[in-house]
Amino acid sequence: MEKTTKIVLVEDQETFAGQVKSFFLDHSEYEFLAHFKSVEEAFQSACTGMANLLLLDIGLPGISGVDAIPEIFTCNPELKIIMLTVFEDDKNLFQALKNGANGYLLKSDCFVHLEQAINQVMNGGMLFSPLMAQKVLKHFRRKIFSKFRLTSQEKKIVLLMKEGLLKKEIADQLQIKYYTVDSHIKNIYKKLQVNSNVQAVIKAGDEGLI
Repeated sequence: MEKTTKIVLVEDQETFAGQVKSFFLDHSEYEFLAHFKSVEEAFQSACTGMANLLLLDIGLPGISGVDAIPEIFTCNPELKIIMLTVFEDDKNLFQALKNGANGYLLKSDCFVHLEQAINQVMNGGMLFSPLMAQKVLKHFRRKIFSKFRLTSQEKKIVLLMKEGLLKKEIADQLQIKYYTVDSHIKNIYKKLQVNSNVQAVIKAGDEGLI
């Protein structure tokens, strides 16, 4: 027998919360346990510990949904979390994923994807609104591409640049010729599209190269 999906909603906007409740009235395969207006309120209820899926808003009174995720997991480590939010920015998206969210749906299109998202997440997968999925895909494509931009020797040089070493000092450290270091640094600048050591170190860090 399959485990019933028991759902708790944390959402401070009554109109949207009502729409979510109506959605589950038409989907009896899920068990909707409770609706809370804040994370703090949810923590005080036994229903949160009984749930296996949390639908979580970000912009809440008190602690935000994103910031609450780690604490939520301390109370219920097996809980799956789908963010339901108006926030389209990268910062909230990636912080939510970093903190352990399993899905990220925009309220503008969430009811188109909610059933699929729940089923995916409860079966160990993840699901995003299309706009957010594009952001995730671009992020990881950039990370994958970035890993092949610099050779291992170039990465060593960037790390030594980060320590503030000059070309001659880098050459001595790596036991290679000065002009070889100079050539590598020119290539690093070209690949990272920068014009200075400082810019190269910052860009390499942002791209996850060092």
